[in-house]
Amino acid sequence: MLRLIRLGAALVLATSGLVVTGVAAADEGTTAPRGTAEVSAVLTEMAPLISRNRQGPTRTSRLYGIIGYAMLAASSERPAFLADVNEPVEVPDAVDGVDDAIAAVAAGTTAVRKLMPTQLDRTTYAELRDKLLAGLVATATDDVDVRASLARGAQAVDAVLARAKNDGLDDALKVKYVAPESAGGWIPTPPGFQGAIDPGWGTLRTYLPSTTSCDLPEPPRGDDPKNPFVEAAREVADVAAVLTEEQKLIARFWDDSRGRSSTPSGHWVEIAARAAEAKALPVGDTITMFGTMSMALADGVVANWREKYRWAVERPVSVLARDDAEWNSYLTTPAFPEYPSGHSTISRVAAEVLTSAVGEWSFTDPGWGLTDGSRKKFELSPRSFDSFLAAAAEAGESRVLGGIHYRFSIDAGADLGVCVVEPFLPKRP
Repeated sequence: MLRLIRLGAALVLATSGLVVTGVAAADEGTTAPRGTAEVSAVLTEMAPLISRNRQGPTRTSRLYGIIGYAMLAASSERPAFLADVNEPVEVPDAVDGVDDAIAAVAAGTTAVRKLMPTQLDRTTYAELRDKLLAGLVATATDDVDVRASLARGAQAVDAVLARAKNDGLDDALKVKYVAPESAGGWIPTPPGFQGAIDPGWGTLRTYLPSTTSCDLPEPPRGDDPKNPFVEAAREVADVAAVLTEEQKLIARFWDDSRGRSSTPSGHWVEIAARAAEAKALPVGDTITMFGTMSMALADGVVANWREKYRWAVERPVSVLARDDAEWNSYLTTPAFPEYPSGHSTISRVAAEVLTSAVGEWSFTDPGWGLTDGSRKKFELSPRSFDSFLAAAAEAGESRVLGGIHYRFSIDAGADLGVCVVEPFLPKRP
């Protein structure tokens, strides 16, 4: 049966809009189970596209969430949190012979091709799709039905993309920033004094309804009613005044700004892919890990942006420039409010998902998600961590070292991440 399927694979894929250019054996020497590397590649190969298009953290997180949900919907994996998703998609039960890896890769790559903005992006992913599916077809067992697997992927991605059209994006992009009347409100920052980025992002529909209840307390204000964050800003200035070369490296390493990398979400997707390979994670578990993490990250960014614009806290550079017009942060200050730290929220969400999925893992990160040019330009060297949570803690700390966040925003961001991610994770006994 499989031989006939392989002989007819090009025709089957062509009629499905998925044209395989050739059938090749899986890469030799890999320790990961069949399908794990291919599923990982659907997400990790987005890094250069996101960087090239200068996509920011909000849009990137939404993109990852849609792709992750499409892959989960296409597979037989059904983590418990899917039952609680807002307006969940309906995909018919899989028929006999459906291969999770083929279905998930077909769904994920199609989602990328539908969502990325340029023809070059779509061509790049058409070629990647062909390569990944060819390898999976070539290594499939005799009972695999390629046609049914591709159909399953198509059903899933169509349903998820239809859901995404109604997530509130159009209305969110129309929201304008209104500065608070009270002292300490966010204002544009140097060097570009750019207007507020995506002030309506916090209104997007989340995957889990529980995310909307993850509220933060009012940020701690000082005793000066005309300059309520001056003490917190002075702490940032004190740190900046004595930065070591190691601390500067940490700030640059986790910068993940748009155009330089695949943003914080993409950085953690890369870490996840290496963990899946190192732990020889089965393909079903890999799909669950990526789907869970991507959807939780998307929710985390929505919650974070909601709190940012709810409190609209000014950045340290705005406070410090009142006394020293020459003061500037080591990293370029992003064009959105300060509280809470997005890096801290995103990193904690990812670290919790990965710890749940693969356990503890010591790893060295050479700067995954960054372009080769960025690694050289910003003189980055690898960072080693004993665990995902240790990496997340450093990512949060990097924003204080970079001069762009108060320390209380790091802690609040991590707390928000924990609140968002807990409902996504399996219940602990």
